[in-house]
Amino acid sequence: MLFHWHQIPLALRLHLLRLLSQAPS
Repeated sequence: MLFHWHQIPLALRLHLLRLLSQAPS
């Protein structure tokens, strides 16, 4: 990524985690 994880707004982090958890693994 072009930015560090901790620079991502909390809401966006939660959204990304939600997408990852819903993605088939």
